[in-house]
Amino acid sequence: MSERERPSKIAGGCLCGSLRYTIDFPEVSSWPPEVTSCQCTKCRKWLSSLQGIALIIPLKDFSFPCSDSKDASQLRDFESSEDSKRAFCGNCGSGLTFRNSVHMPDTVEVFVGTLDEEYLIGKVKKGEESKSGQKQEREGGYGKQLAVVQETLFWNQRIEGVTDLSPSGKKWWGMIFDGESFE
Repeated sequence: MSERERPSKIAGGCLCGSLRYTIDFPEVSSWPPEVTSCQCTKCRKWLSSLQGIALIIPLKDFSFPCSDSKDASQLRDFESSEDSKRAFCGNCGSGLTFRNSVHMPDTVEVFVGTLDEEYLIGKVKKGEESKSGQKQEREGGYGKQLAVVQETLFWNQRIEGVTDLSPSGKKWWGMIFDGESFE
């Protein structure tokens, strides 16, 4: 898997493996997909992180839960705000997706951290033990294409000197559909 070739499909899931998903990239779809970062308090609390990074994927290209899921009955939804739901695993608690059914009805935001390791950072080619743990050589992975932020949401909730140090692309004071972006 070279970083330059376009995958036809990638996969991911929750920490415990109960829920799995696949994302298809038909030849007619754009590559890389749109990547957003959200600095809102809700995403911070949802992901236990300073900011969430997500892929905006057409619903028609997203299979969730897919047949590889160990226990699809663990799929849970949380309505975090009016018209917005977040999907998570009822077993391990992993936050997987965000969806606004009114303003973005044909898309789903899939959190990049839930992608399988082979797609994000590549497959382990070889490993060797060292004093500080196992050093691994990897090949493939699409991290550069799937994690470089093109738009940042809720810029008004950034942490100055921390989450605003490497802003790239468009910025929005709130959600994508609220007003116009700025650079």
